Amino acid sequence: MNLNQIVDAVKIINSEIKDCGFFSNENKNIQSLKTEFENNLYDLIIQNEGLIKKTRKLFMDGHHAEAVEKSYKYLNNIIKKFCKEDKKDGKDGAKLINYAFTPSAPIIKLNSLSNDSENDEQLGFMQILSGCITGIRNPRAHESDWEDTESNALY
Repeated sequence: MNLNQIVDAVKIINSEIKDCGFFSNENKNIQSLKTEFENNLYDLIIQNEGLIKKTRKLFMDGHHAEAVEKSYKYLNNIIKKFCKEDKKDGKDGAKLINYAFTPSAPIIKLNSLSNDSENDEQLGFMQILSGCITGIRNPRAHESDWEDTESNALY
C-alpha cells in the first residue's frame, strides 16, 4: 500500500464516521458519550455502599453540588460516630475533624504515631479532611446557587 492509498483509506474511514453522526456539529453524541462516561466513572470511583445510597441518585439526576455536599455530611456523620461521647459538645465540621484526628490525642488514629513521619501523616490527614469540610462542603451547604459540573463533583 502506498501513501496515496493510505490517505484515501483514512478519508473513507473519516467519511464513514461522519455519516454515523459521531462528529456532528450539534455535538449531541459527544455530550452523550461524556455523560455516559461520567456516570460510569461515578460507579468506578464511588465504592462505599453507604455513600452510594446517599449520593448516586443526586449525581445521576444532575444535582452534583448537592451530591458533593451529602458526601461530606456522610463523612462528618461517620466521624461523629467515633466521637459519640462528645456529640453534646456541638463539635461538627472542621472542629470535629480536628478533634478526632489531632496527633496529640486522636480518637481516630491512622497509625502508631511512633515517629515524626507518622505524626506528620496524622496531622496531614487531619488538615486535608478539615480543609475539605471547610472548602468543599461548606460553600455548597451555604450557597443556594452553587453549581458543580459532573467532572468537578467527581474529582
